[in-house]
Amino acid sequence: MGAPPPSFLRAFATSFTNFVARYNAPLIIGLASLAALWSVSAIAVFGGAKLLQRVPMRSVNLAGVVALAGLGVFSLVRAIASLG
Repeated sequence: MGAPPPSFLRAFATSFTNFVARYNAPLIIGLASLAALWSVSAIAVFGGAKLLQRVPMRSVNLAGVVALAGLGVFSLVRAIASLG
């Protein structure tokens, strides 16, 4: 309970090790992870540019504010519920 949260490196190493132990293919797993990262980044860059051609930036900002505020309220409710 009082331990510090795991670092990024520890989380990455743990997941990578688990996948390697399960599938016994470290090179394939490393390449697949890299390809997944590149794919998600490309979708974000090109999809974001296309989105901004069709939707005003103000609407994108408003959607972000609503989503983050909703997550904040959800987290607050769960934190208060866990106290009692």
